Order: sequence, then structure tokens, then C-alpha cells
Amino acid sequence: AGKRARNSAGANDASSDAEESELEDGASEGELEAHTVYVEGIPFECDETELWNLFAKCGNLVDMRLPRWNDSNRLRGYGHFDFDSEEAMLKAIKTMDKHTIGGRYLRVTQAKTARSAGAPAASVNLKAVPESCTTLFVKNLPYDTDEDVVQEAFSAFGKVANVRLPRWHHTGKLKGFGYIEFAKPQALRAVLQSKDPIMVSDRAVSVDPDVR
Repeated sequence: AGKRARNSAGANDASSDAEESELEDGASEGELEAHTVYVEGIPFECDETELWNLFAKCGNLVDMRLPRWNDSNRLRGYGHFDFDSEEAMLKAIKTMDKHTIGGRYLRVTQAKTARSAGAPAASVNLKAVPESCTTLFVKNLPYDTDEDVVQEAFSAFGKVANVRLPRWHHTGKLKGFGYIEFAKPQALRAVLQSKDPIMVSDRAVSVDPDVR
């Protein structure tokens, strides 16, 4: 994992938007998800109900995630669709890929997890992490979580001194990533050495040391 510059509490909205966009775009990198398709080419003014009904024809659709631009509330043009079976997912890929909607061709592929989600130690070179590092950068957090839930999840590795979850100023909603500061560096290294998926609620999160 490369070095990350720590965000200060006073970071401006432009830099936060840029980072949030980077995280969203990176969500389709990594290992394949079980029953989820990643869709590109969605018209920016497309109706969500229309999309749901379209993909629901392929099988039991259990969730649909369509990111929007915060300034205009328009769709960003891509999204994730979760099915309850591999059969439904494969049917969506077969029948919806290159399907035309609103004058645009959809590109439908099997989705991938966020980089290193569920396998944090696999992509982190511990020798490159300063021994004094105590802060962890976490992404792929559930949008409905809170500081107490996140602290409880990571307390299994050591005492958590602080949890910071950035929120959008105009909505108060979480951005899906955050920073966890441990009381001792040994706790951070324990997280990075974990061989098991690190779960917050029912979602595997992705972690990196926050190196200044």
C-alpha cells in the first residue's frame, strides 16, 4: 500500500470530493464478488425504478447502488446490482451487457471487491510501515454505521483512541471511509497481520496504514 497523506479536519470540500471519487472508482478493483454485477454506461438522467425493473427480470435483485454527484444529484453513470444467486448474476451479464437504454449501451461485468477488502495483510508491506504508526485508513465502510460500531469492531485488536468518519457537510451522511487511531502501534500492526476478513456490521472493509 502506498503512502497516504492524512486529511485534516479542515480539509476543503474539493479535496474531499476528489478523494471520495477516487474511492468510488476504486470499488471495482480486486477479487470477484459472488453475485454482484458492475454496470457502466447508465444514462445520467435514468430513472432508478426503470433500472431496478430492468435488472430484476434476470432474477431476484436484492440491492442496487447508484452513486450520484453531490452538486447536481445526477447519476454518475455506473452502479452495482446485487442478486441472490450466481444464476441470476450470470443472466444479467448475458442479457444486459450491450443493452441499450436512453441511447447508451450498458457494459455489464461481474463486480469486484474494493482492493484488499477482506484480506488486508495481502497488500501491505509491514516493513514499509513506520513502527510508530498508529492510524489506520479504512474504506468500504457501511454508510449506515457510526463511530461506536466502528470502534467496537476494531477494539478486538487493541485500544482505540479515536475514530473519525468524514461526512458530507450538506447531508450529514458518511462518505464510506474513515480513520482509526489506536493507542499503541502494536494494535495497528495486528490489524494489518490479520488473516481473517475485518467486518464492520456485515461488510468486509479495506485497510491501509495512514502514513504521514
